[in-house]
Amino acid sequence: MIQYAKKIIQRFFKEGHERSVNIRKNVLFSVLLKGASIPVTLLLVPMTINYINPVQFGIWLTISSVIGWMNFFDIGMGLGLRNKLAHSLALNEYANINK
Repeated sequence: MIQYAKKIIQRFFKEGHERSVNIRKNVLFSVLLKGASIPVTLLLVPMTINYINPVQFGIWLTISSVIGWMNFFDIGMGLGLRNKLAHSLALNEYANINK
């Protein structure tokens, strides 16, 4: 039974187009990293409270939450600027690049 499951898992990560195999591996590693971030966060909170006082912890938590929201919702500043730069370069509008 274990050998059969092992073969299925190996086949899933080794068979197919090279790009598909690479995507499967990246998805697995991404899920593992997200899962590892949960215990790290759970350990970080009590360590931070012991290091600073509760008022400073509240301020730190508020700031880090806002930054986390910005990261999660991806405001699009970086991609928007990149697209604007590519558009200006394609049209040879070098004056717009500096704006």
